[in-house]
Amino acid sequence: MVKTLVVLSIDPEFRDLLPPLTPEEKAGLTELIKRDGCRDAVVYWATEGNPIVDGHHRYDICEAEGTPYPVLGMQFASRSAVIQWIWANQDNRRNLNDSQRSYLRGKLYQETAREQAGRPVGDNGASVAPKGKTRDIVAAETGVSPRTIDADSQFAAAVDSIRDVAPEVAAAARHGDIPRTQAVALADAPKAELKKLAKAKGPKLRKAAKAAADKQASKDKPKQGAAKTDSRLWCEVEALLGKALNRTDELNKQFPHGVLHRHLIADIKNAMNVLKQWKAAVQ
Repeated sequence: MVKTLVVLSIDPEFRDLLPPLTPEEKAGLTELIKRDGCRDAVVYWATEGNPIVDGHHRYDICEAEGTPYPVLGMQFASRSAVIQWIWANQDNRRNLNDSQRSYLRGKLYQETAREQAGRPVGDNGASVAPKGKTRDIVAAETGVSPRTIDADSQFAAAVDSIRDVAPEVAAAARHGDIPRTQAVALADAPKAELKKLAKAKGPKLRKAAKAAADKQASKDKPKQGAAKTDSRLWCEVEALLGKALNRTDELNKQFPHGVLHRHLIADIKNAMNVLKQWKAAVQ
């Protein structure tokens, strides 16, 4: 194993933001490193654990081959700042396809939303957070529209959900072999359907994925003659979440626990954001 002055670690979320190398790509990079050495630094976040933020593939190959590699530590204010840097770094390299960019923007939105929901409260009772809605902030940072960020967040959530059941299908969606709208529909498909899809390859996978997504989408549509939808349900759920937010503050006054209180507040606010996305997606 290669010895360095800095002990690095792998953060699964940072590692999985970018697609893995194909066998051919990994073989090519391995051969290049064997021939020329590792010319680019493995970049890490100079914080507890020193997690790698760029160069996971180089790191794995160099460790396996016993090849020395340079390292570069960087300072970041938060996890969302790391993801923003990864986005900008990859965007400058121009080596991501549209689906991969969409996934990365969606993850940036999710992490930013979590951090803003959990920000400490100031002396005046207001949340200490940048002005503007989260999606507007992320849209400005990545140069796309807020509606695109909504779609990206849904796509990223769908890919992560599919990956838990069928990693091959999730990888195909990120690679662009399965359209993003189909991937979102597939996230609600039965596990058996996803596992069946995972056995297909190439054009057969694309065809099977389309059929499964269309089937799932048809299930989600109201059947002819079904009862009319009740738009008041949105308000009721919003009100329940708002009440939960207020009652959680009251709970903390009677049974104080700062850390767990902040975690629960962040989860409720995240649920509110998800509800808004759900409402926007079906209207």
